[in-house]
Amino acid sequence: MKVGMFINTQFPEGDDVAARVPELVEQVLEAVNLQLPHYKRIHAFHLNKEPLTVESGLLTANGKLRRDAIAVQFQTQIDGLYQSKQVGVK
Repeated sequence: MKVGMFINTQFPEGDDVAARVPELVEQVLEAVNLQLPHYKRIHAFHLNKEPLTVESGLLTANGKLRRDAIAVQFQTQIDGLYQSKQVGVK
């Protein structure tokens, strides 16, 4: 069962919006989760500042996700999502 999601964001450094993104995402997720059954709710998320690109090996030439490569590169963050879920901390 997946408990987290990855959101790829790109904002200029020093931009006020960039500092507020985690809070904005939490607000949106709260609204979305209210409409979902408990087993489909998003309990944790990770925001990545670097885009997923073909050059980084995380996307195919067609723009599809390379799930295995993403799982390897973000293993620490994924483990953290599951740990935060168990502890009840975001």
